[in-house]
Amino acid sequence: MQITWFGRACFELVTKSGTVVICDPYHPLTGYDAHPRKADIVTISHEHGDHNYLGWIEGKPEVIRGAGECTVKGVKVTGVESFHDDSGGAQRGPNTVFLIEADDLRVCHLGDLGHEPDEALYQKIGKPDVLFVPAGGYFTLEPFRAAAVAEHTGAKLIIPMHYKTGAKDEPISDASAFAGKLGAEKREECTISVDEHYSGPRAVVLDYLR
Repeated sequence: MQITWFGRACFELVTKSGTVVICDPYHPLTGYDAHPRKADIVTISHEHGDHNYLGWIEGKPEVIRGAGECTVKGVKVTGVESFHDDSGGAQRGPNTVFLIEADDLRVCHLGDLGHEPDEALYQKIGKPDVLFVPAGGYFTLEPFRAAAVAEHTGAKLIIPMHYKTGAKDEPISDASAFAGKLGAEKREECTISVDEHYSGPRAVVLDYLR
């Protein structure tokens, strides 16, 4: 599986068979460039413009929102309810954690998770091979809480997202605190290849596609 980070919370997953999954596509007003892509599946964790913009998605993808389970072109997608804050959604609303299973890999996208999971949510997440975790704080988990959540899942590969990159000034942190807590390596590439033999555990800070 090829994984590319576009910036913010947006990732592209390309399976061995060529199925394309895009998670949380953003509006270009976020400061990140639009990257027109033909997708088979789009997952949307919540209805904020930096996570639900379909303007640069090509083709006729299956757009998946909210809790539930479905399989599209051999890719199993499971949505699990959570919240964008630690007040049961009273401040920023609901959030969907997505589990994406393909190529004998279990990929978990936490969306804009704003609270530490309870045991029930951890049970549903299970032990992912790949975890995308928001690490910038303010709107989501603070960096140290995000690192603790990532460690608790036991994921083999941990990739932070939704942190300050310089694309646009915001009241969120950069990846340094999160990376320091986990001893993450920083890569200049925006793409990483993963297969079922990926050993881990490992935390990697990717560059974003420009």
